Amino acid sequence: MSVSLLIQKIIENFQAQEQIYHTIADLAARQVDLLAGEDWINKPEHLNDLLKKRQQMAWVIDRLNNDNQLIQAEVKQLLGIDDFVLSRLKSRLNEEDYKSLQHTLARLGDLLGDINKMDEQSHSLLKDKAAINRSLHSPDSKKVQNAYQEAMRQGHSSPRRN
Repeated sequence: MSVSLLIQKIIENFQAQEQIYHTIADLAARQVDLLAGEDWINKPEHLNDLLKKRQQMAWVIDRLNNDNQLIQAEVKQLLGIDDFVLSRLKSRLNEEDYKSLQHTLARLGDLLGDINKMDEQSHSLLKDKAAINRSLHSPDSKKVQNAYQEAMRQGHSSPRRN
């Protein structure tokens, strides 16, 4: 098979990955929205559902990536290069194939960057919620809550002064 046809197969594979990554990005945005709200703690199944869907998408990406690695190995062998990187491919591919591959990889990189930012937001939100949860359930917090509740009971049971 010609290098040009193999490069087209690689590009098509990256484009298929890109479509799946768009789905993952949508799920990541939904995850951030969910974690930013207060409801999710009482309904963890919504978060679990998003995470399961993302995991399923990751498995599909993994299979596509394995297929792509095989095609890249064939291109490396045909071109006599050790690494499948744009800098090594530039002088060995026709301009149209190179630019198409470059453009596809740039879009994919941007999308992965966006997903990473959303995942960082999710991590930060989870970390913040966990810290709040720990402080609400710490021994000192429980003492304060108990003292407050006791004071409220005493306040309600004591006679009112005018």
